[in-house]
Amino acid sequence: MWAWALEWNASLRLIGFVGDPEAMQAAADQLPSLTKHVIERTPKSTTRYREEQALPPKDDRLFRPPDGC
Repeated sequence: MWAWALEWNASLRLIGFVGDPEAMQAAADQLPSLTKHVIERTPKSTTRYREEQALPPKDDRLFRPPDGC
């Protein structure tokens, strides 16, 4: 499985996974649960958004080097 992350302007982050569906689901299941709001629902797709949820600096590890580096 491959994973990617993008941070924009130190305020917006996007993540994604590519590869084995079971591995991607296992990784996604480890993410915090956020409330989803539906913008539009059609027979073929649903568009949703999630509200921003700030992390305490000690828990913000996405772009922090691993311990020991």
